[in-house]
Amino acid sequence: MPETPAPRAAGATGAATDQHPAAGPAPSDRATEAQVAAAVAALRRGELVAFPTETVYGLGADAADPAAVARVFAAKGRPADHPLIVHLASAAQLDDWAVDVPEVARRLADRFWPGPLTLILRRHPRVPTAVTGGQDTIGVRVPRHPVAHALLEAFGGGVAAPSANRFGRVSPTTRERVVAELGDVVGTILEGGDCEVGLESTIVDLSGDRPRLLRPGGIGTDELAEVLDAVPTREGTGAPRTPGRLPSHYAPTTPVRVVDADALDAAVAGEREAGRRVAVLRVAGDGDGDIGLHGAETLTLPAEPAAYGRALYGRLAEIDRLGCDVAVVERPPARHGWEAVHDRLGRAQGVDPHALRAVLLVGPCADEGPPDTAGAVEELRAWRATAEAVPVLLLGAWASSAYPPEVLPAVRGDRAIHTGLRLTGGPGWALVALEASDANLGIPVGRVELALALHDTGRGRFHLSADDALAADTRALQRRGVVGTPLAP
Repeated sequence: MPETPAPRAAGATGAATDQHPAAGPAPSDRATEAQVAAAVAALRRGELVAFPTETVYGLGADAADPAAVARVFAAKGRPADHPLIVHLASAAQLDDWAVDVPEVARRLADRFWPGPLTLILRRHPRVPTAVTGGQDTIGVRVPRHPVAHALLEAFGGGVAAPSANRFGRVSPTTRERVVAELGDVVGTILEGGDCEVGLESTIVDLSGDRPRLLRPGGIGTDELAEVLDAVPTREGTGAPRTPGRLPSHYAPTTPVRVVDADALDAAVAGEREAGRRVAVLRVAGDGDGDIGLHGAETLTLPAEPAAYGRALYGRLAEIDRLGCDVAVVERPPARHGWEAVHDRLGRAQGVDPHALRAVLLVGPCADEGPPDTAGAVEELRAWRATAEAVPVLLLGAWASSAYPPEVLPAVRGDRAIHTGLRLTGGPGWALVALEASDANLGIPVGRVELALALHDTGRGRFHLSADDALAADTRALQRRGVVGTPLAP
């Protein structure tokens, strides 16, 4: 099988040539039958083909050919233990790739295929372990994009395909972005227009005792619950490795910093004062124009979650083109429908949104100043030393005669906050975990959001940690009269 790309079919261009310049427009927004046929022939020769799906563009190879699959990993620079999703033309092929398929998988397939849903099932013995990263599970889905469907139907087998970009980078949602990322190594790139969903598929693990949501995407938890009779959990251990779950993923080259909406102005001002060139990504309609006063490049995204998700990767790619030192992103609303957006933004800044990374100290009521935190901080350090390598941050202290309610009120109409697990404690104090748990919709708890919710209870006073990374939050909350004396570092 050839190691170099085959000659490019007309209209299925990769790198720039005199006949098909990469910067120029595609001849149409959809590949022709002849171009799809040429792509099928390329797959059968063991070559790589980039093609559109409704989520993002994929980089495909014959899933039954280990040598072809290896070319996917090489082209992307992808670790060999990071599994690929196998794309099928229809659910009728499911039993060719998975065994012991539970009835709930067939119900989900009936409801959501073709569509942006990946199911994790037990691997059929014939499936090469190169596809599954050496695991006994496999991810499968049936995309609904007409070009993807035509390609898969004509090919007849499974196509193993991650997103068509260098590993860890922002996924491409246009053919032009594929050319920019992989045009020098991919022989055939099919045109399919802009991706309809714009974020990767929802991944549901059905290989264990209960359905588990491993990656939020175009199919929401409420929709899944209608078929599963319960919302799938995000919790538990021992989940199989699946695409897109590393802490740093879907990331532009520009460092990303996600901040609460109330702290956006202060965060941008702080970056500018430090001499950094700043790009701002904000939700449209929240006081547009104010941030421009700080001299930052400002981009907006829609205030509706599906439209925001569809445009997000394009905006992140645009941020890279601006050549700024840092991108400050306004944290979107924390409510149903935004789960996938929060997941991708968390990974874009290199923080696993579902890992424990925020701890609140609950201390005794103090009339003057913050509570004495020395013993609690030592306990936190000891606890972190025994936990997995998670950058847990002490957000601050809640000084009150009463323990915070288990559920704090919603802020500005967003989701209510569940205060989480009690990790450790001593006389009069406790460390409380704040997680992107099932109860919190899988969305991390924002620092300003938390302080405002605690303040609204009227039972005590919030003291934010005096960490430099929290300076913008402190300034924002002080303007609201919420934060007491910052805690000692």
